[in-house]
Amino acid sequence: MDSEQLKKAEEEAAEKPWILPDLVQSLAVPLAFGAAAIALYVLAGYALGHELMYRPGGGAATHPLTASTLLLIASGIIALRIKPTGIRLSFLFLLAAAALLVGYVSDQVASTSFSPFITPFHDIVVEEVRLHKSNSMGWNSTLMLLLGVIAVLLRRCQKWNAAQIVAFIATAIPTTAITGYAYGLDDFYGEMSIYTALGGLLLCVAVLALTAQRGPVRAILSPYYGGRISRIQMLFASLLPGLLGYAMILFWHAENAVAVGAFVIAITWFSFIMVSISAVYLDISERSRRESERLLVQAAMHDQLTGLPNRRRFFQFGEYEIARGERTGKALWLLMLDLDSFKKVNDTAGHDMGDKVLSAVAHAMEDSVRSVDLACRLGGEEFAVLLVDSTREGASRVAEKIREKVASTGVPGWTDLHGPITVSIGGCEVNELGSLDWAIKAADKLLYEAKGHGKNRVVIG
Repeated sequence: MDSEQLKKAEEEAAEKPWILPDLVQSLAVPLAFGAAAIALYVLAGYALGHELMYRPGGGAATHPLTASTLLLIASGIIALRIKPTGIRLSFLFLLAAAALLVGYVSDQVASTSFSPFITPFHDIVVEEVRLHKSNSMGWNSTLMLLLGVIAVLLRRCQKWNAAQIVAFIATAIPTTAITGYAYGLDDFYGEMSIYTALGGLLLCVAVLALTAQRGPVRAILSPYYGGRISRIQMLFASLLPGLLGYAMILFWHAENAVAVGAFVIAITWFSFIMVSISAVYLDISERSRRESERLLVQAAMHDQLTGLPNRRRFFQFGEYEIARGERTGKALWLLMLDLDSFKKVNDTAGHDMGDKVLSAVAHAMEDSVRSVDLACRLGGEEFAVLLVDSTREGASRVAEKIREKVASTGVPGWTDLHGPITVSIGGCEVNELGSLDWAIKAADKLLYEAKGHGKNRVVIG
């Protein structure tokens, strides 16, 4: 692998910041506040007697029970983000919302009489029904809110994928109603007012935003190629069928409007589902590819035997630190290490024992340097250490620490029979010499000076 290929592999393997999931998740509370504001506006209309505030345009009205349930679910979402006390409060809000929905459904199915007790402004609703005005909680509103409660509860229980699926289904209901209002199709929204549709849409999207760190939503928000493609596909899936359907209704026969609207909704949601599924699999593929790239870089930059960075990584790291030192004025020090009488190990006990000794020395070196420094194996029994932002005293102290650590390291089958492993070390400041090549030559000279004075010692230039 040449340097250009390696650089490209490193860039591919590097983890990009996942900004969008955090951003989208932070929108959950504002969206819930938006839904709560719509619900409060509707309830204020009932309290003040302003019909237009809960029956926009004289059409379908938002039932006060719908507004109350919407407000409770939105409050549950908001409370869920308030830690730690909000978790319990969120459950209470959701439990209250579920109780209202169960009571209303019971009245419709089993002819019970909970509505007068659970519906605020019930007298106004009764009076409007008496005057033949539509004011009820339609099946679509009931189902949307029920799914909303279930989705938030699933999110609260950290059932991320299940919460997303339920919220995704719930979102289809208000978007269908909004499509009906846009196309003038009464059958598409029934008794759901535009206020209910907008509030419900904000609520459902808020639930999806809450789960942005997991599952299909996270895959769609990925910073990688698959995520970018999925977002573009989502944009076209949202806009293109809607605009095309509107044009068809505008220029086609009015009696076909319902069929066109149904087709637009079906193709849009089918596209959403397919994009979400493909985004998940693309994300899995991307993760697998990045892991392969990471392993490739790891293999190219590290010594297979000891696990230490290799000669390639040594030069890459050193050149970067030299350039940084020129900007900051901080010194980079080089230590060159060579095992004393290593040939004796291979000749006496074989290469397997030699490998064990090399690995033991590598571990001793790693334990003796800081995380910002670099200990590496250049080849054979030759090792090197680059000390960042160091001094002569600091380099000497680290070198002595390594020498002592190696000497105290035991290798079963060798040190117990032949005595300790020792190393000779030479060190110099890299910046004064101008390049790593010159620094290696200077440190090597000092290393052999240490060997010439009896081995197992440190010479710092």
